[in-house]
Amino acid sequence: TDANGTLNAFTIKAHDGTTTSANAIQVQVSVTAVNDAPTLTTVSTLAGATEDTAFTISYATLAAAANEADVDGDTLSFRVEAVSAGTLTKGGAAVTAGTTLLSTGES
Repeated sequence: TDANGTLNAFTIKAHDGTTTSANAIQVQVSVTAVNDAPTLTTVSTLAGATEDTAFTISYATLAAAANEADVDGDTLSFRVEAVSAGTLTKGGAAVTAGTTLLSTGES
């Protein structure tokens, strides 16, 4: 689970081998939050491209077609991992797989 903060983890009683204390005492554990990885499992087909014609893909278009999420609420970008067909550019320059990001407000 994605639990953090001061958590009620378990209860204990003291035991001497024969008898047990009357009261169970709650043990709390302080858990430090970490940056959880964002998720992305699907992107719908982007329609509207025409052969031999530039096709602009904005962050907003890509985000609307995808199911990206971040449980920490961080602002997300998309990182181009590979170019499988055609030529992909950003700002007129070829993208670098594994490096080029598409962020809010960009095309």
